Amino acid sequence: HSIQLTLDHLDDAARPGDDAPAREFDRGVRLIRGEIERLDRLVENFLCFARSDGRRSEAVDLGALLSDVANFVAKEAQRRGLVIAVEAETSGLVLAANPESLRAALLNLVLNGFEAMHAGGTLTLRARAEGDRIALEVEDTGCGIAPEDQERVFEFGFTTRANGHGLGLAMVHQTVVEEHGGRVGLAS
Repeated sequence: HSIQLTLDHLDDAARPGDDAPAREFDRGVRLIRGEIERLDRLVENFLCFARSDGRRSEAVDLGALLSDVANFVAKEAQRRGLVIAVEAETSGLVLAANPESLRAALLNLVLNGFEAMHAGGTLTLRARAEGDRIALEVEDTGCGIAPEDQERVFEFGFTTRANGHGLGLAMVHQTVVEEHGGRVGLAS
């Protein structure tokens, strides 16, 4: 709540008067408010999980989810000189899933992809049907992963970055495999 109040104050006190900066300011405030709401839901989901009440599952339009993730990271991609592409079948791929944990997993993969692309590149978010399954892919044109590290990247605490914590890809594994009964893997 204190973050929301501070944001309300910032919105009142620091909103630029000129049109273009004001539009950019409003966009930033909307993104922050959306992230606060997402984090509130994530904490709520975590508390439900901790109480063993089960996980919230609903119909998730994967094309819309991938577009949402791409829009959310667009400014950061632009800042890094990266291109984001979304490839989703237009037939409306829908998956019964926890939308917040799936979105968080995709964001982790996207941010890892960003870290792997030091000199520009393209990050592609892809969703497609494979028989009775759905494949979600996050592909980057970065430096790749050393063969000796490939089997360990989804382990809790494993990281190759000096400032990494080894939680992101472990969370991806938990979301995909444990929460949704899927499979996770990589190709480098």
